[in-house]
Amino acid sequence: MKKVFVKLFFILVAVAFLIYLYNQARQPGDFKVYLEAAQLVWQGKSPYNVWIFVSEGNYCEYFYSPLWATILIPLTYLPSIVANFIWLLVNVFFLLRIGIILKKYLVSFNLSRNQMILIFLFTVMCSVRFILYNFDMIQMTLFLLWGSLEAIEFMKKEKHWQGGLILALVINIKLLPLVIIPYLIYRKFWKGFTSSIIWSVLLLFLPGVIVGFEFNNILISDWLGTINPSNSEFSLETGLGANGLASLVPSLLTNLDTIEGVPRNIANLSAEKVSFVLNLTRGFFILTVLLVLKMPLFSKSNSEIQSLREISYLLLLVPLIFPHQQKYAFAMCIPAWFYLSFYLVYLHQYRIEFRGRYISVLIFFALSFILMTLTTDGVVGRKMSDYFQYFHTITNGAILLAVAIIIAQHQTILSKKEALQIALSRDDIQE
Repeated sequence: MKKVFVKLFFILVAVAFLIYLYNQARQPGDFKVYLEAAQLVWQGKSPYNVWIFVSEGNYCEYFYSPLWATILIPLTYLPSIVANFIWLLVNVFFLLRIGIILKKYLVSFNLSRNQMILIFLFTVMCSVRFILYNFDMIQMTLFLLWGSLEAIEFMKKEKHWQGGLILALVINIKLLPLVIIPYLIYRKFWKGFTSSIIWSVLLLFLPGVIVGFEFNNILISDWLGTINPSNSEFSLETGLGANGLASLVPSLLTNLDTIEGVPRNIANLSAEKVSFVLNLTRGFFILTVLLVLKMPLFSKSNSEIQSLREISYLLLLVPLIFPHQQKYAFAMCIPAWFYLSFYLVYLHQYRIEFRGRYISVLIFFALSFILMTLTTDGVVGRKMSDYFQYFHTITNGAILLAVAIIIAQHQTILSKKEALQIALSRDDIQE
């Protein structure tokens, strides 16, 4: 009888979720922009530097690659609600696959069922706001995150061409997973790096087979011009919905428009000086990667948990250092929340031994959760949420999350794992 109720519960949850996806598919999300861009490409028109209608009073530009627009051409023949629903269903697959891949990093720790439940529960609690944003906006971030993790998973299995193809695909569509390329070099994935470069070049020119190579070259030129980080709209982002360092730094160093006269700047510098400080700040965060990767260069990671920590930190930096980042981009932090949740759950029994470090990680983790997740309008209301957005709490929370990962060293986890294995071996010998 209990199994019947459990099955019934999951069926009801699945039905409710499908209804939720259907309702989201009816909304004019960002996927409408991609489909409109695909239609323009199929008509022989460039979708770049064109304002595309989304809904009344809402227009967006297309910033993705010619390849993505070309891939979506078949979906333009379907009703928009059907195309949206298909993409949302695919995103469910990406989300489930992300969870499966992340779980594989913890196989060697022989965690109990309750421990795994806690780890995933904490991860979902922290990331649910940004997951829902991706479904609400019918966005791309879960696809980019999946591609980054799946590519490395293939390369670890020596399937370098498959992994390179997946990584090249997500990079070609949107450049955010580009951070994985230098990691492949650093961690001696030479074949994976080579295959990624080869596939990237091939995919760049692949749309030419369908739309013509001359037109594809025009599209590539327009695309690169549109996403050029030196463009004025990316150097100083002042919109209320903007996130990342490109919006945080200018808000602190320029006297921008305020909400009800509440200031947030600590200085009032020229645009050139602010741009310099912004790039300096980006450089600083990029250098902090070395605190996580450490030496030696060109060597494989010693353990799966070390790889998880490194990849989590790299992906966490994506919405911080890249320009033009919206709230949904912080779904890239899911591996970081997963790693820290594991750290806190696994080392909970040793928290007295590592009191200072454990408490520090816990505090930064909790503060990040408060600033990033609990500031949503679903919890605090629209007006307060706008205030929190005005003070860039999501970006500040992501910075605290980065600090937590730097403190939460994987060596601490491995030392307790080895001690536990030795203790278990002694017990087996005594028996």
